[in-house]
Amino acid sequence: MTVRWDNPTGPDQGITIERVVYGHTYSRRVGPRGFLSPTEAGIVLNVTREFIYHLIWSGKLRTVTREGKKAVPLSAIKGYERKHPKGRGGVFPE
Repeated sequence: MTVRWDNPTGPDQGITIERVVYGHTYSRRVGPRGFLSPTEAGIVLNVTREFIYHLIWSGKLRTVTREGKKAVPLSAIKGYERKHPKGRGGVFPE
């Protein structure tokens, strides 16, 4: 799975997630008000899915429940990166 931050940077910035499954590439654009799964959030922050759940349970990463599943707003990921730029992850473009 590959994550690319869209240009230009700023509050309206989104990401594109690309997955390769059996040789086929599937892309999904996540806008600035979009949501990611905990697994995708881990890839964006360069941490494990388990660490994402630790952040959720400790209240450091905001989530919503959609169709009975946890979803992480892209804005919450950007906010976490702003507060922890040199911590785990540190991939948010300035």
